[in-house]
Amino acid sequence: WAICYSRRKKPIGGWLLYYFIGVYIGLFISIIMTPPSLSNYIPSEWDNKLHYFLFTITTIPDDIFLFAQLVLSFYLISQSRRDWKYIVILRKVLIADFVFSVGSIPIDATLWPQSVFFSVYSAIQSLIWFFYFKQSVRVEYVFKDKQWNWEIFHPV
Repeated sequence: WAICYSRRKKPIGGWLLYYFIGVYIGLFISIIMTPPSLSNYIPSEWDNKLHYFLFTITTIPDDIFLFAQLVLSFYLISQSRRDWKYIVILRKVLIADFVFSVGSIPIDATLWPQSVFFSVYSAIQSLIWFFYFKQSVRVEYVFKDKQWNWEIFHPV
């Protein structure tokens, strides 16, 4: 939080920086959690093939959406590549993540109740960030207009 606050006057600062930090922390957590759970992705380890299928459709899309956000973040952070089209794509990824997360909730509630929290958290987080990227003045100025001037919004 302190880093985001201290960079609030920069184009990539404040809540925007907080989003990017969250994506990279999500990647780090995903990397840590993958090795212990790799056996869950082996179909032969499952007695019930329907449960395996339901498991994959509730977990793999979230990983794909995280990866998509990671790739987009490289374009959005890079000053030379910043472009509004990546924001449009990011918003679509966030909405898709929201839809899949909401769809995972009843499956998780039925088969894996311990995972409901993560599906709800993912849905809420995706929706919040979607609206941030839809409504933020900073996002529009930095990526669409390519002009960010802190003093315009906070005159001394």
